[in-house]
Amino acid sequence: SAAGAVMRAAATPPGTVAPEGRPAAPTVVLEGPTDKGVWTLFMQRASKAGGPVDNTFTPGFVEEIRSSFRRVRDWAATSPSCALVLASTGKFFSNGHDLDWLNSAGRRDQEEFIDSFYDLLAEVLSAPFPVVASINGHAFAAGLHLALCADYRVFRGDRGFLCMNEVDMKPDPGEAAPGRFAHADRKLMAIIHYKAPHEDRAHMLRTMILEGQRFAGPDALRSGLVDRLAEESRVLLEAQELAAQWASKASVTYGVLKQELAHNPLEAFRLRTATSRL
Repeated sequence: SAAGAVMRAAATPPGTVAPEGRPAAPTVVLEGPTDKGVWTLFMQRASKAGGPVDNTFTPGFVEEIRSSFRRVRDWAATSPSCALVLASTGKFFSNGHDLDWLNSAGRRDQEEFIDSFYDLLAEVLSAPFPVVASINGHAFAAGLHLALCADYRVFRGDRGFLCMNEVDMKPDPGEAAPGRFAHADRKLMAIIHYKAPHEDRAHMLRTMILEGQRFAGPDALRSGLVDRLAEESRVLLEAQELAAQWASKASVTYGVLKQELAHNPLEAFRLRTATSRL
């Protein structure tokens, strides 16, 4: 159990209720720190009322994650050890963007959301403490982007896929898809190029981006997309153990070194979609 545990629940919109009339569950819960300085951020958003947790991204959900992330960053500034685990519950780590919301939003709101999402990824990439993704199930598209921005990844070994499935999108005219938002595809490719394993990278990129391969646990480990596999009941525990192992490295220097390593994607993320047009 966490020492001096703090729980921060992301506020769902006022008056939001579950189908049975109960208040809706929070979309983000932050627990920690442990005596090793480990925090755990649980994502638990269901895109449909009464539906399964799929952690699809909307502006409000992204802001709740960023708010909790900043809370950990502020705490880390005065603490000798710190690490963060990004976790989920249910079948999905994240199923990417909430396309129902995205396709119903106005163009300006869409663009501002894209910028906000990549600002979140920039915060993860440059955090002055280790970040570990506890991938309990599927991580698709933007959900995989988030997982890749972590410093370490622990994936469930027996079920679930990692997949960049944009190539399989067949949008109607005007719907969100690659090519619609200025700089968004450059940002996507920047993180994939940075995090894709170096050995035979061209083949790996073709497999991920142009074929949309679904990587099950053994394939993901073999390809270097994840660092460890674990049984379902141990994914979170092993992610927290990995976070505790490296939490003492947290420092301003750690953050600077991460920023230099991730220079190319961070430069791409600074490009603003909301002030550009394709």
